[in-house]
Order: sequence, then C-alpha cells, then structure tokens
Amino acid sequence: MKANILKTLLAVVALIIGATACDDKGYWEPFTPEGVQYSFINPDVNEQFPMNVPAAERTFNIPVRRSTSEGEVTLNLKLDKAGNGKYEVDEIFEAPETVTFADGEYAAEIVVLFKGKTRNYDYSCALSFTDQTSPGGFNKVTLTGRLVMPR
Repeated sequence: MKANILKTLLAVVALIIGATACDDKGYWEPFTPEGVQYSFINPDVNEQFPMNVPAAERTFNIPVRRSTSEGEVTLNLKLDKAGNGKYEVDEIFEAPETVTFADGEYAAEIVVLFKGKTRNYDYSCALSFTDQTSPGGFNKVTLTGRLVMPR
C-alpha cells in the first residue's frame, strides 16, 4: 500500500516537472558575439562545385546575424578580391549589393553566385558590410570556390 502511494506521488511530481520543463522560450536565441551588432557566422567558407552543375546553381549561402530582432534593417555589402588570383572578382562572383533583416528576425542569408571557369583553381573574394564594423573580424567573410570534376 505504501509502495503504491509512493509510486503515485513520484509519478505526479515527475509529471508536474516534465510539464513545466517544456518551455524553452528565450533559451535558444541565436549566437551573436558580445559587442557585435551585425556578424557573419563563418569567417571562411570553402566550396567545391562540380563542373557539370550549371553556373546558376553554384551558390554560396552565407548566414548573417544581428544582435536584435527589432525593426527592418538593410545593410550595404562590398565584394573585394582576396588571395592572389589573376581574375576580376565581378566576373567570378556575383553578390547582392545589400542584405535585409526583416522585422522580428535575427538572421538573414546572402546568396553569392560562383562563376568560376578553370578547373582546380581556387577563386577567392571577401564579402563585407560597408555600413557597420564589428570587433573581432566578424564583419567580413572570405569565400573560396573551386571547380572540380564530377563524381
């Protein structure tokens, strides 16, 4: 009899704890380093694209974050040559001129098109915010693309 009462009491306590532990609101906010208003998540992104994939489908999908979700914000972007390549960046990489964070959103995505022409050659560029600077190097990302033989 005591064992049944004890089991029932423990089951009720476990049910109450389980029901109240399911609320994770506020615990899973996106990571943005301290003091950084806008940031690229990865400082270096390397991709290999099979040569048989059409150029329109060779893309870098670059996630960016901000420290607040209030208001819609549009930031200007700049594409620069990185590395020692002998090519015009605009001929190889096509990036939007801006990125927009929607009201209520912490994250946005920048899609950069890769139009490399030579197999097994690393093409690089740096994409950065022109309006905002962030400490610690979170204000730019280096993209490296390479065309490879299909598998």
